Amino acid sequence: MATRRPLVLVNGVTSELPVGDVVVDSSGIAPGSANQVLQTNAGGTASEWRSNVVVPGTLNTTGVATFASGVGISGVTAFGNSVGVSGAAQFGSTATVAGTATLQGALTVAGSATFGGVVVVNTSGALTLPEGTTAERPAVPASGDIRFNTTLTQFEGYNGIAWGALGGGGGAVGSGTNAVFYENDTTVTGSYTITTGKNAMTAGPITVLSGVTVTVPSGSSWTVV
Repeated sequence: MATRRPLVLVNGVTSELPVGDVVVDSSGIAPGSANQVLQTNAGGTASEWRSNVVVPGTLNTTGVATFASGVGISGVTAFGNSVGVSGAAQFGSTATVAGTATLQGALTVAGSATFGGVVVVNTSGALTLPEGTTAERPAVPASGDIRFNTTLTQFEGYNGIAWGALGGGGGAVGSGTNAVFYENDTTVTGSYTITTGKNAMTAGPITVLSGVTVTVPSGSSWTVV
């Protein structure tokens, strides 16, 4: 005689209980037992967890899992497939994505974000850089920092020694978009060193303040025209 499994109702369809699954009869669970984690709900219609549940091993969910409240993860979590977040997602520690991550909406990062590989911005729009006045430059800049200087109306970058202008922004303003004008300051307020093996040119007249030094390495030149 073939062994028959108990019949259960799943999504409105009656079928045999799969091998390995267990049916919990909530009517046989007495409320108030010591160290009890599973009990009958107040209406006596279903089973419910009485307190926090700790899973010391692996938790496998073969179907959709819905969490009505927050989910706290204190260790490493690996998702082998897609993860959809319809609301806010907050990570209190490090979040590592080993594969491709696609964000359909906005990504807001309140603190620092470090990317160990190449960052590709695939859009026909624009990438917005930090902006601020000269006085608002970072107190301790790092080599490679770039920003838009609203005082000088130009993009600038930090080379490890000083801030310098980058292409775009600034320049003469008129009815066209011709890139034929280069504007430079008329006063050197800090000490500079021309890059070895490079020549420099400045539109004059130019004033070098007292105590300021412009160093021109051997083999290089600085021309003021």
